Amino acid sequence: MAPAEPSALERQSRGWSWPAAPRIWIGFSGGLDSTVLLDLAWRLRIPGVQAVHVHHGLQAAADAWVEAVGAFCAERAIPLTVRRVQVEAQSGAGLEAAARQAREAAFAALLAPGDSLWLAHHQDDQAETLLLNLLRGAGREGLAAMPVQRLLGAGRLWRPLLHTPRALIEAHARHHGLRWIEDPHNQDPRFQRVWLRQQVLPLLRTRYPALTRTLARTATLLASEPPAAAASLRFDTGALAGLPRAGQRERLRGWLRAAGLRPSLAMLERVLDEVIGARPDAQPRLRLAGWTIQRYRQTLSLVPVTASDAAAIEPQQWNGQGRLPLATGDWLDGEAAAGSGPWQVRALRGQDRFQPAGQPHRRTLKNLFQEAGLAPAQRRRTPGLWRGETLVWVGGLGWSQPALAAGHNFALRWHTSAHLEKTDSCEQEN
Repeated sequence: MAPAEPSALERQSRGWSWPAAPRIWIGFSGGLDSTVLLDLAWRLRIPGVQAVHVHHGLQAAADAWVEAVGAFCAERAIPLTVRRVQVEAQSGAGLEAAARQAREAAFAALLAPGDSLWLAHHQDDQAETLLLNLLRGAGREGLAAMPVQRLLGAGRLWRPLLHTPRALIEAHARHHGLRWIEDPHNQDPRFQRVWLRQQVLPLLRTRYPALTRTLARTATLLASEPPAAAASLRFDTGALAGLPRAGQRERLRGWLRAAGLRPSLAMLERVLDEVIGARPDAQPRLRLAGWTIQRYRQTLSLVPVTASDAAAIEPQQWNGQGRLPLATGDWLDGEAAAGSGPWQVRALRGQDRFQPAGQPHRRTLKNLFQEAGLAPAQRRRTPGLWRGETLVWVGGLGWSQPALAAGHNFALRWHTSAHLEKTDSCEQEN
């Protein structure tokens, strides 16, 4: 199918660090950039790769594009998933932004915990994004443009080509004789990015030939994405008391940024007005880039869109060893001593009673969850571990005091996008 000699992009990319994931979804529009990324992953034999195509329904050729991307994937035996979305063109955000939001929501809903989504944004895209954000009056975060990676839904988004010039990408496509789709929207100067690409950047390059590389380097220097492990998916709104409106926005922005999100000024205002500003007995929610921001009492929580309110923990017998998938899309990892069970994992009820470690008495889970600021939708996704009829461990609360006193030689981790992961160990004292 292709020349034996690798392209310059292939030779460079063989030395890159490609992160592994149980499933790697590659966003595949069929355009030049995503075609090259998918082809490159196939040529490098990266395991777990499959493609996802978002059908926006905005152009008459959209159905033909589905056939084209299907043929490309079939030639390479790459699994393909097609997601159809409804673009709210009259939302006031503009067609470009509305399509992007619909596409990102579709991607986020697809990702299971541990999955990775790869997008084909490159160095030229990064330079354009920085300039567009500058023209819109963005602050430091907007000028940092697109991060190489961030959280998305229950998984993680990665842009492996972000430091790669478009010329190198196009050279790979020509070298291997790849065919791709030309979206008419990408030639329409009514769209801001196209206008910038066709009319502004060529003029600037006559004076600054290295403009694209320089702007992309500036975005990299301004970027300051913290590691996901440092992020908290919960926020106490009491921290906003006494702050001016601008200070409240910045505090919220910092929290969302730490989780890998990049909220706009308009979104921050909506969080303040519609979520935090809702009546005290309400439980308001707001969607943001594959996540739901919800408030319970004075606590904001970030919950991935894959976290269905109807999801519940199905009863399962377990020996406490290895991975145990849950119906919610989360899973447990256990290292229990052989023969220490039997254990059962099942859903929790508000009237169940539990004595957290270090506390003198048993209390209802309803009271404990209320005290912890855990919203009802999250409670339904929280697993409990039972030994016989005794509740010995609760996700997020850890082992019970009696279980710690007895010692079960059991290390247990709950993997979920709805809270910070940690290992709860129950060790037998000698």
